[in-house]
Amino acid sequence: MIRRFILFLLTLCGGMIWAQAQTNAFVNAAAANDNGDGLTWGTAKKTIAAALTVAGANGFVFVKAGNYDITSELTIPAGVTVMGGYSLTATGTDTTQRELPGLNSRWANASICTIINGSGTHRIATLGGLLEGCVLRLGFTTTLGGGVLLDGGTLRYCVVKECDAIDDNTLSAEGGGVYVRNGGLITNCVITECRGDVGPAVSGGNGTLINNTITRNWPTHCGKAVDYDGNVYGTVVLGQQCWTRQNMRSRHYNNGTEIAIGTQNSLFTPFYYVNYTGIIPSQLNQYGYLYNWVAAMNGAPASESNPSGVTGICPTGWHVPSDAEFVEMQDFVNTILSYRCSGYDLQIAKSLSSRTGWPGASGCNVGSNQSTNNRTLFNAYPAGYYDGGFSSLACANFWTTTSTDANAVAYYINYDNAYLNRDASANRSRARSVRCVKQLGITITPIVHTAGVTDITSTTASCGGTSSDGGNDITARGVCWSANHNPTINDSHTTDGFGEGSFTSALTGLTPGVTYYVRAYIIYSGGTIYGEERTFTPGGCGDLAINDYDGNTYGTVQIGDQCWMRENLRTTHFPNGIVIPNGIYYNNSSSSYYRNSNVDIETYGLFYNWTAAMNGASSSNSNPSGVQGVCPDGWHIPSTAEWEQLKNYLSGESQYWCNGDANNIGKSLAATTDWSNSNTNCHIGNNPTDNNSTGFNAIPAGYNYSYSNTSPCGTSNYACIWTSTEYSSSAYYYHLNFNSTTLTSSSDGKGYGYSVRCVKN
Repeated sequence: MIRRFILFLLTLCGGMIWAQAQTNAFVNAAAANDNGDGLTWGTAKKTIAAALTVAGANGFVFVKAGNYDITSELTIPAGVTVMGGYSLTATGTDTTQRELPGLNSRWANASICTIINGSGTHRIATLGGLLEGCVLRLGFTTTLGGGVLLDGGTLRYCVVKECDAIDDNTLSAEGGGVYVRNGGLITNCVITECRGDVGPAVSGGNGTLINNTITRNWPTHCGKAVDYDGNVYGTVVLGQQCWTRQNMRSRHYNNGTEIAIGTQNSLFTPFYYVNYTGIIPSQLNQYGYLYNWVAAMNGAPASESNPSGVTGICPTGWHVPSDAEFVEMQDFVNTILSYRCSGYDLQIAKSLSSRTGWPGASGCNVGSNQSTNNRTLFNAYPAGYYDGGFSSLACANFWTTTSTDANAVAYYINYDNAYLNRDASANRSRARSVRCVKQLGITITPIVHTAGVTDITSTTASCGGTSSDGGNDITARGVCWSANHNPTINDSHTTDGFGEGSFTSALTGLTPGVTYYVRAYIIYSGGTIYGEERTFTPGGCGDLAINDYDGNTYGTVQIGDQCWMRENLRTTHFPNGIVIPNGIYYNNSSSSYYRNSNVDIETYGLFYNWTAAMNGASSSNSNPSGVQGVCPDGWHIPSTAEWEQLKNYLSGESQYWCNGDANNIGKSLAATTDWSNSNTNCHIGNNPTDNNSTGFNAIPAGYNYSYSNTSPCGTSNYACIWTSTEYSSSAYYYHLNFNSTTLTSSSDGKGYGYSVRCVKN
């Protein structure tokens, strides 16, 4: 009887356990909608919120890589686990199919990271359970925790980035990145570029932080500014400067002297101007008054100093900025990738401009999609200017204290432009807005970034990094490496000087075939800071020197798992010794090489038609291609599949991107010399000294394009390289253009003369 009772209890308990069993829910950004039941990858939900409903009170939510734009805050209660970073090809839930963003720096790559975007309008999550392996960005709150309100839960292996806790009225919002309470735990996370009224990165008093990287976070403000008339101005911290967030609207100087209202231009009489033809009185807080230069300066002499020392129209303790102070502000804002439109260098005007009031525009111009403006909180309103009459409200104009002959320097933002522009000859009689500034006299946490790993041999490699001291003394810098994640200075490391700037490090004593992890580091009075983690495997590729039949020697470079020649082929014989004819005319049927007599063959190599490159072999798109063609023994002509492998590798490694865009990999492959000039940022021909971070060294050799080889088209403009893959009666080649940002495939006639690069078998 007792035994039966025990069996009954076990059966009952078993039923109770079964009733509380874990529910697995799956999320895939590529799903069409939330109509699937969410119980398998094949029927995954499209949104995390829908999967949390499926998971219930004690479930698991598994999330594939992708962009997840949430329209409201997520709630992850105690007992629920959300695990991001599953690969796009994941078929199960084991952790080997995941990429953890806290362990790498590819935080903008949605093909490998789970990126949850809050759009800057609401908090990302309230967390009582476990959230792991996600990038959380653009969260916002006016209370606690712009990114996460950690309410007794655990945040692990995540990146919290560009999140804000801001309350303009009380200035009391806490925890720009995370607010921790009720014993919450943050471990192995990165918290960066967040802002808060109190506690820019992390705030709260009841929790634990273990092994996190917390760097480059800022307070939102430095209090309020009050002028003689009693007007109160909000403030915003940008680097080591604090700026007023509204245009000046005082009618008196600090000593009580009244400024006359202006109805005409004047070089010598101080005037302020009220544009009530374009704004209504209730908008004065945003638009402010306009001042001629003599009014802005209040009789002070011009100044180029930083700080300017000119109080002018500003409240006590504040001053009118000099040209140098605007430059300092512009340079700081440009260092924050999220403040640049689409990551483009110096396209920061949208981040400085108000979210309303501008005429419409397109692209990265200020008037386009204005709800995305004002990431900096600088809040520039289009108050226009006065020059005998008021301009339309389409631009923001600001005086500086800096003089240029009879004129002054001003800065302006236009609705149909993406830049903060400088006017070096601003007429002093014209009236413009005034913003005030003060230097904070504070220091910013230093920053270090890890460079890409290059020049990999069997036992050595090169790395390095860049450091910014933030006003601190950096006493040592270098790189550290280990066969384990997150190497420290207790592991193998270099010491490469001190202070800020770029540095190069030599890694030695490596073991071939071992995967290494490397991070740059800096040491300053506050401790040791580490940069992003890179990984590489020495395999002997970089120190190979291969020879063709003619005895020419070629350097090589390892990129990912591939070993490439880093020079164009220049042999005049096939590997079996048969001579390749020197072609004079376009030849679609028999082998020819072409020589550009205008260039150095040692540098540029020779051109080959596709027939010569293939040496009679059939088309192949296998990986590897299996086509030796004209390549030396042990090497082969790459197929389109092999070129795509190269592209995909570079698109997954952020150190090879230009301006944070995974598509902009062209500069990383292109040589540093001989390209035609381009004025467009990220084009290969723009600042070519920044090129070639991979070591591939693609030279703009051009190509032979018609019926004469005396003057091939494209030298200094193009690098064109054959593949082993046929396309109808043509064949594929890959090319880099001086006025492009990426590596592109095209097809062309087999009789054209293009360069050849070989890949190791």
